[in-house]
Amino acid sequence: MKTLDKALLIMTSLFCLFTAAVLAVYWHTGSEPNVLVAGWCTSVLGEIIVCARIKLGKQRDKYHEKYEEGSHD
Repeated sequence: MKTLDKALLIMTSLFCLFTAAVLAVYWHTGSEPNVLVAGWCTSVLGEIIVCARIKLGKQRDKYHEKYEEGSHD
């Protein structure tokens, strides 16, 4: 398992735990912590975008290496 895959697995696990915690708060108080939920979702979305850009960059680099090797033949 690569580092990026581990990061995504950790983010997914933490997001599930956060969801359970917010549901528990909602059941006990009758309202959700809106600002906390918005901040958490924004940070997770930012991490997902960063991971996607890293993955796309790696794929682009592999494509360019393969293309450069093929053009010298």
